[in-house]
Amino acid sequence: MAEISTGVTTLTNLDGLFKTVYGPSLKNLQPDGLILQDKIGFSERHRHGDKYQIPVLLAYEHGFTYAKTGAGAFALGGNVPGQTKAAEIQGSELVMQGALPYEAASRSVGGNKRAFLQASELLVTSMWESAKRRLEISMFYGSASIGRIHATTAPASGVVTLTDADFAPGIWSGMEGARLESTTTHQYPGNGTSVTKHAEIYIVDAVDIDAKTITVSLTTDPGVADEGALTVDDYLWFEGEYGATGVAGTYQNNMMGLHSILDTTELLFGIDPTEYSLWKAHEEDAGGTDLSFATVQKACATASSKGMTSDALLIIPAVTWANIMTDKAALRRFTGSDGGRSAYEIGAEKITFFTQTGKMEVVPSIYCKEGYAYLISPKDFDRIGSSDLTFERPGAEGKFFRDLSSNAGYEMRLWSDQALFNCAPGKCVLIHNIVNS
Repeated sequence: MAEISTGVTTLTNLDGLFKTVYGPSLKNLQPDGLILQDKIGFSERHRHGDKYQIPVLLAYEHGFTYAKTGAGAFALGGNVPGQTKAAEIQGSELVMQGALPYEAASRSVGGNKRAFLQASELLVTSMWESAKRRLEISMFYGSASIGRIHATTAPASGVVTLTDADFAPGIWSGMEGARLESTTTHQYPGNGTSVTKHAEIYIVDAVDIDAKTITVSLTTDPGVADEGALTVDDYLWFEGEYGATGVAGTYQNNMMGLHSILDTTELLFGIDPTEYSLWKAHEEDAGGTDLSFATVQKACATASSKGMTSDALLIIPAVTWANIMTDKAALRRFTGSDGGRSAYEIGAEKITFFTQTGKMEVVPSIYCKEGYAYLISPKDFDRIGSSDLTFERPGAEGKFFRDLSSNAGYEMRLWSDQALFNCAPGKCVLIHNIVNS
């Protein structure tokens, strides 16, 4: 292969160095706190057209016949089959671009691994962690928005205060420079109602986690409207999540996240949840106050009645963690052996106790919005698609770099094609209306 314009480093050399230096270690770069990615594995699937299809059970078999002992060769009542359908899952592609200047790449002359690591480590680590965080946000709130406006001084630019219920610190931490779009309303895919998207694109200039505010300004991109349109109750999205004004779902480019799957009453993966009780999650009202252990117990009872019999996971907001830890019922000490059925095991990162559904872990997440909590069985979830996050482009395996067309450097891309899927939404519980003291 011919050498590039630096005259010292070829793309082949860079690709080889990348594979040698980062190949075995990228999995070790997992940022902390990515609960959904930690608990829900990725499964490679092949699409049927533009969707993935998975058969699911919607109603049980009913072909039973009862008879007293000694009834002889009694007649059978016949077959009453259960209800199964093929769930259709729309995947979502996520692409991230990063650039390595020729100057930095030239330090790897002669295949020096240490020099290549020093030149590329910050960029590779930053890209990987940023993409993993963005994927976690999508797994929580894809198709549900990343926040809602409580107050604003910024039809064009200024400070935007987010509502408490829809604020999650993990979504906004480090988001200076992110590009946002907004809609006046929100509907889940399948609703059929038109949603108006503002034409303006906003840049996040500053973030104040304690005040739950972001400071924004309008982009100066050519051809983008600049009159300003942010108003109270608008929904915020990352740029590109909502493609255009139109029927809900038609223009949504992100996957259905956990919140959307549990909250929607519209067609979910092509199946109407109003027709099958096993296909609609239960919603539990926390009563406009702190999340209590009593509410958690009630949610567990509901999940058990819908068939949850496996170990469960309760994901709560980070701010709720301190409140639930002070609940007297949650502070009983573990006194038995590890294999016993004592009430609780208190640790620094999670609470583990036994309920009618089995063992349940309570874990906080900085990506969980403050007004909600989610009771799920991780074994009923899957991340399906053609590829998890990777630096390798389809059809270009082993190649990680390409020349920038108009700049002095190389481009790397992170790419994935996947969707979050739940085969039994009815066994899940969405707890809402949490107000943290």
